[in-house]
Amino acid sequence: MSTQRYRTIHLLEFYQIWLSAEREEDARKILNGLTTRKLIVGGSIVNAPSHFWWKGKEIDLQDYCYVMAFSSADRKHEIEKEYARLSTEEIPMASFTKFEGNEKFLAYIYENTRESSK
Repeated sequence: MSTQRYRTIHLLEFYQIWLSAEREEDARKILNGLTTRKLIVGGSIVNAPSHFWWKGKEIDLQDYCYVMAFSSADRKHEIEKEYARLSTEEIPMASFTKFEGNEKFLAYIYENTRESSK
């Protein structure tokens, strides 16, 4: 990795991202859509039971999904916009947590979320 690219990587902020989806089919659509547009580097679908308040009632769902992904902070606005378009939920839930990672991982995220990367 060049010295310039190393400096660029360490000046950027990176996010671990969680995006809600009611069904696995919706989660796959979100994951594929964001990855194809190079907004995220890729991700995993986490499927687990969920318990929450919704419209004054306690709800239990056995198979609620989240997409867990990584991207650079400069892609956040575009991720939010595309996620809102792809989601079928009334209130799409997106969480962006800043994180630090090793140099190779951060470079991988950065290089694979650029329009010119192949």
